[in-house]
Amino acid sequence: MIVATDRLQSALNAHLAGDLRKAESLYQKLLQSQPGNARVCYLLGSLYAQRRQTNLAVAMLRRAVALDPLLAEAHNNLGRTLEDAGDKDAAQDSYARAFTLAPGNPDFACNLAALRETLGDHEMALGLYDHVLSQTPDHADAHWNRALIRLRGGDFAGGWPDFEWRFAAPGARRREFSTPQWRGEPLAGKTIFVHAEQGYGDTFHFVRYLPWLKSQGARVVFECHDGMKSVLAGCDGFDLLTEWSEHWFDDHFEELDCQIPLLSLPGIAQTETNTIPAEISYIKADASKEQYWGERLTEIAGGAIRVGVVWAGSPNQKNDANRSCRLTDLAPVLAMDGAQFFSLQRGPAARQIADCPHANLWDLSQELEDFADTAGAIANLDLVISVCTSVAHLAGAMGKPVWTLLSERACWRWMRDRDDSPWYPTMRLLRQQILGDWAPVARRAADLLAEAAASAKP
Repeated sequence: MIVATDRLQSALNAHLAGDLRKAESLYQKLLQSQPGNARVCYLLGSLYAQRRQTNLAVAMLRRAVALDPLLAEAHNNLGRTLEDAGDKDAAQDSYARAFTLAPGNPDFACNLAALRETLGDHEMALGLYDHVLSQTPDHADAHWNRALIRLRGGDFAGGWPDFEWRFAAPGARRREFSTPQWRGEPLAGKTIFVHAEQGYGDTFHFVRYLPWLKSQGARVVFECHDGMKSVLAGCDGFDLLTEWSEHWFDDHFEELDCQIPLLSLPGIAQTETNTIPAEISYIKADASKEQYWGERLTEIAGGAIRVGVVWAGSPNQKNDANRSCRLTDLAPVLAMDGAQFFSLQRGPAARQIADCPHANLWDLSQELEDFADTAGAIANLDLVISVCTSVAHLAGAMGKPVWTLLSERACWRWMRDRDDSPWYPTMRLLRQQILGDWAPVARRAADLLAEAAASAKP
């Protein structure tokens, strides 16, 4: 490796400090005097990649590996840049070269494993993660990604232990408690504090485990996200329901024997695909809300088939660009005669209705004040069609027919190569085959809806 000169060190310092303009200028001056300096090419190419200047980045990183074929870091960054540009085959070659040159570098192995997994080579990906963990047992990314592969493949027994590494992954946030975490010891006569984590959909998904917890003789206190208390109030499995903003734990922690994050319960329950608590309708709409929305939707739809639609999740979710579509993508579905569609969409994406009006799409976004209203509306629908959002989980938890439209990069819980879900008996999964291509998914949903409408006619 070339020894850094004072000018190279100055460029590196500027780069690390985030002054990319100064760093670029210094790198370029160095290349004018040292055009064969592979390391400077690598650093400048990495800078271009940071700025999403893909063509410049690829050209400079290729120049680096041509000058020094043994520069593993350059091969790795070239792979990352090519993957971001959508050239997975070339990216795989670069990642593989980096791993071959530096098999002890866990990040290089993880990059190759992640790409192999997206290409469908799950066994090779698992082998690479095993390799990383044999050398670096505490590598959080390797544990977490191995968990996702195993859970997607139905290997729940192998997946749940690694799933506990989710809090150690980069960017994850774990709440710290003085109260010890429950690890499965006897609970009879004890008080346990269960706290929600991640998104609303995760709470709808895993609140099913609270009755199992309660059956062990525990007093269960469940803390949910703000805004969920009204819709969960009628659920079984807890003695006390509180929300984050009520800060119940701060005033009552001395009453507790143990605590646990909600999504850790399936692992302690040793859940397998055939032992999932899949009771239909473990969340029920409030009776008064159900009555109100029954009258409201009848007023609008009359006797037509009633279909709720949701096309986007929270833009803050890291996979939202993949999991969400646009209202225009659902045009084949909304074109069906004889159905009244109701938008259950909330948030910024609800504004798409103004730009894409449909005569048979009624916007409920201004009328749905909280999840209790959404549940009341869902209770009076014949079907919900939704991308992977909290509404899909809520409809499934209520036992309503729900068709969930999935990205090619779908969440682990939907598993692989199946159109049903062991988590929700009334759910059908409609999957993308090509990332970002919603057209075949929408056409399939439209065809299925037409078939359902035809079979419902007397």
